[in-house]
Amino acid sequence: GLPRVLREESLCLFNGWLTFPNKAVVGKILRRIAKVTAEKEHAAQLMDQAQHRIEQAEEHTKDLKAQLDEARGQAVQICPEEKRPEKTPEQLDKEICAAQRRLETERAGKKTLVQAKADYHAVLKRLQLVESNCRLLLDLGETLGRQLHRRGKRWYSFLNSIASRTSVLFNTFLSQRGCAGSINFDHERQQLSISVQLDSMRPAEERVATDSKTLSGGERSMSTVSLLLALWEAMESPFRAMDEFDVFMDAVNRQTSINTLLETTRLHKHRQFIFITPHDLSSLRNSVDVKVFKMKPPQRGQTTLTNSLV
Repeated sequence: GLPRVLREESLCLFNGWLTFPNKAVVGKILRRIAKVTAEKEHAAQLMDQAQHRIEQAEEHTKDLKAQLDEARGQAVQICPEEKRPEKTPEQLDKEICAAQRRLETERAGKKTLVQAKADYHAVLKRLQLVESNCRLLLDLGETLGRQLHRRGKRWYSFLNSIASRTSVLFNTFLSQRGCAGSINFDHERQQLSISVQLDSMRPAEERVATDSKTLSGGERSMSTVSLLLALWEAMESPFRAMDEFDVFMDAVNRQTSINTLLETTRLHKHRQFIFITPHDLSSLRNSVDVKVFKMKPPQRGQTTLTNSLV
C-alpha cells in the first residue's frame, strides 16, 4: 500500500546518510516511523473488522426487530395490549395496600371457603327442588287449563242444549192452548226474551207478540205458566211452588192450565208441587197424589188467624 511505498522511498533517500554523524538518531526515527506505520495498518484492519461486525449487527438488529414486530402483532390478536398505567409505582402500592385492608375488613366475621361451599351446595339443592316443583306446577297448570277448556266447551254445549230444550218445551206447553212460541237466551247479557204466536182466530198482524207487555192479562198468565213449566224441566229442586198462576185467565184457559199442571206434576212423582190460587177449586177432588186445602174467608175486623183450614 501507500505507507509501504513511502517507507521504501524514505529508506532510499536516507541510504546516503547512513554515514552521517546523527545516524543513530535517524535510525531511531525510522524505527519509530515503521512502528507507527505498522500500528496504523493494524488499526485499519481492526476498523475494517469492526465495521464488518457493525454491519452484521445492524442486519441482525433488523431481523430481530422484524421478528419482534411479528410476535407483537400475533400477541395483540390474542390479547390486546394493555395501556400502561398513568400512576406512579408509589401510587399503585398505596392502592394495593388500601385494597388489602378492605379485603381484610370484608373477611372479618365472614364464613370460610368450606362453609361457603357447603352453603352454596345446600342452596343449590333447594333451588333444584323449587325448579322441579315449578315444572310440576306448570305441567299441572297446563293440564288443568286443557281440562278447563274441554269442560267449558261441554258446559256451553250443555247450556245450549238446555236452552233449546226449554224453548221446545215452552212451545209444547203453548201448543196445548192453540198457540206457539219460542225463548231466546242471551247468556252473555244474561237476558231472556220470549216470542208468542197467538191463536189463528186473531188478525195476522196481532198473532205474533215479541213482548209480554203486548199480551192481555190472561195470555200473559198462560205464557208465564208455560214458561215456568219449561224452566222447571231444567231444574232439580225437590220443591216447586207457583202463586196466583191463573190470575186474569178466562175459564177455558184456566181449566186447560190446571189440567196441564196436574199432568206435569204426575210425571214427576219424586217432587212436590204447591199451587196457590184465589179462585175456586171445587172442580178438583182430593186423591192419592192431589190434596186441596181451602182457607176460610177472612172476617171483618179479624186481627188474628186461628185454624182457618176447612
